[in-house]
Amino acid sequence: MTPTFDLEAPLLLMAVTDPWTRTKVRRALQTAGYRLVETASAAAVLANLRQTRPALILLDCALADQDGFQTCGQLRSLIEVANLPILLLTERTDLRGAQRAFDAGATDSMVKPISGRQLCFRVKTLLQLQQAVTDLQNAQSRIRQLRRTDHLTTLANSSRFRTHLNRFLASAPTNTTLTLLYLDLDRFKRINDTLGHLTGDRVLIQIAQRIQGALASAIAEGLLPCALEECCCARFGGDEFAVMLPGIDPQQVAPQLAHQLLSCLTQPFAVDGYEVVMTASLGISHFPGDTRDPDTLLKNAATAAYHAKQQGGNNSQIFQPNLLGGSAGRLRMENELRKALHNGELALYFQPQVALKDHRLFGAEALLRWHHPRLGTLLPGSFLPIAMESGLIVDIDEWVWKQACRQLADWQKQGWGDLHLSVNLSGQLYWQSRCIESLLCILRSSGADPCRLEIELTENTLMRRDRVTLDFLGHFKALGAQIAIDDFGTGFSSLGYLKDFPVDTLKIDRSFIRGLDEEGDPCPIIDAILAMGKSMGLRVVCEGIENKFQLAALKELGCPFGQGFYLGRPMPDALFTRHWHLHKASV
Repeated sequence: MTPTFDLEAPLLLMAVTDPWTRTKVRRALQTAGYRLVETASAAAVLANLRQTRPALILLDCALADQDGFQTCGQLRSLIEVANLPILLLTERTDLRGAQRAFDAGATDSMVKPISGRQLCFRVKTLLQLQQAVTDLQNAQSRIRQLRRTDHLTTLANSSRFRTHLNRFLASAPTNTTLTLLYLDLDRFKRINDTLGHLTGDRVLIQIAQRIQGALASAIAEGLLPCALEECCCARFGGDEFAVMLPGIDPQQVAPQLAHQLLSCLTQPFAVDGYEVVMTASLGISHFPGDTRDPDTLLKNAATAAYHAKQQGGNNSQIFQPNLLGGSAGRLRMENELRKALHNGELALYFQPQVALKDHRLFGAEALLRWHHPRLGTLLPGSFLPIAMESGLIVDIDEWVWKQACRQLADWQKQGWGDLHLSVNLSGQLYWQSRCIESLLCILRSSGADPCRLEIELTENTLMRRDRVTLDFLGHFKALGAQIAIDDFGTGFSSLGYLKDFPVDTLKIDRSFIRGLDEEGDPCPIIDAILAMGKSMGLRVVCEGIENKFQLAALKELGCPFGQGFYLGRPMPDALFTRHWHLHKASV
C-alpha cells in the first residue's frame, strides 16, 4: 500500500546510490512522516533543486557520478542552499571522516551503516535548528525594520531618511537632480490640546496616507519619473514630514507637486466624530543647485518651510540664500555676534579622536559653539559666513586660539601630557602679518606644549596664499606644532601640493564616509588617501563616523584614526574631562 503524506510535511531531497542504504533511509523517513525526493547522482540533485524547495538535503559520500563531499561543496556555493541543512553519510568511523564532511560544508554527518531511529532524530534536530535560525533572522530583520520605521505612520523615520538621502547623494551620477520637500503642519498643537493626543495621532496617520496617495497619483500621471519607494517619504518629529523626489524639474514640477500635496491636506479629516481641517507649510530645496551636502539640503528645506509658516502657512517656499536672513536679519545677527564675543556666549566643545584599532583616545578637536540667548546653541555654519563677511572672523579666530591654548595648558597641568588638541583656523587670521606674532604670543604665554597642538586648515584655504601660508606654517612648525589638512579630498589635493606644505595629518572629509554603511561598497577614494598618507608618512583621520558599519568598513580598509558621533559627540570641557577620566580608568 502506497503511504500517504501530509502536504505540509517537510520535503527532503535524498541522494543515495547504494540500494540497501537507500531503502533503509526511505523507510525510516517515510515512517516518520517526511516527504521524499529520491536521486542517486549529483547532477540529479542540482536538477531537483531548481524544481523543489527541500527543507533538508541528505547526501551519500559516494554518488553515481561524483564524490559526495565534492557535491556538498558545490551545493554550498549556491545561494538557495547557503543556509540549508545538509546531512552527509560517510564511511569512516574516525574523526577525520566527520572533519572532512564539515570542511565540505555539511551541517552534520552520520557513519554508514545507519540506524533508522538515529537518522530520524538527526533530521528532526537539524530541521528544528534551521527553524530556530530562520525565526531569529526574521526577528532581526523585523527589529531593523522597526528601527527605521515611524511606529505611528509606518513611514520611514528620520534616521532611515537621512541614511537614504546620504546614500543617494554619495552615489549620484553626474547630472542627477534631487528635490527635497519639507512639510510642517500648521497649528497642529491645538488638535492635541483640544481633542487629545490619540485623536492627533489618528490625524497624523491619515496625513501620511494622503501624502503617499498624492505621490502615487503624481507617479500615475507621469509627473514623477520614479517608483513610490524611491521618494522615501518620512515623518520627522511630531508634525513634520520630508519627501525625496529624484529626477524632476526643480523649477516646473517641484512647485506643482508641492501644490498638490498642500491641496490634498486641506480636505477635512473625519476623526473620532470630529471634522478636522489642516493646512501645512512646505519648504523646497534642490540638489545640486542649493548644495551637495545632505545635512545642508535638509536644513535648507526646513528653513524654507519655516519661512512659509511666517507667511501665514498653507503655502510653499523654494529655498533662497536670503531666507537665512535678509539684510536687516543679517545686520542684527552681526551685531549679536559682536556682542557675543564680549558677553561670554561663545564656547569651545571637544570631540574625541580615537585610534580605531584599540579605541584608544589620543586627542580631541576643538569645535566652536554659540550659546545664543534667543536661538539656543548654534553651530558654526549658521554664523561663520556672517563673521567672514563682517571681518569678525579674525577676532573669533583669535578667541578660539586663546581658549584652545588655555585648555591644552590646563589639561597638561592635570597630567594629560599625552593628549593633543586640534584647532580650526579660518585662514583669514594669518593673512594679516600682525596676527602671526599675536598667535605666537598667546601660545607662549599660555604655557601649552606646542607639540601637542595641531592647526587644522582646509585645502582651499591653503591654496589661496602660497607664500604667506608657508611663512605662517613655518613659524608654528619651528615650535613643534603640527599641521592638519581638514576636509581632505574636496579641494585641490595633489602630491605636489602636499610636498609644498609641512603637513602632518590628512583628515578625510565626511562626505566619503557616508557611503560606508550596511549595504555600501568600500570607497576607493578612502583607500587611495590611506595609501597616499602611508607612503608619505602622514597621519590619516577619518571624520564623520556615525555608525558601526562605517567603523567596521574603515577598520577593514586599515584606517588608523577617526572621529564622529559614533565614537563621541562634541562636548563641553567639563564633560570631556569626565570622559577622559573614564577612558584612562578603563585603559
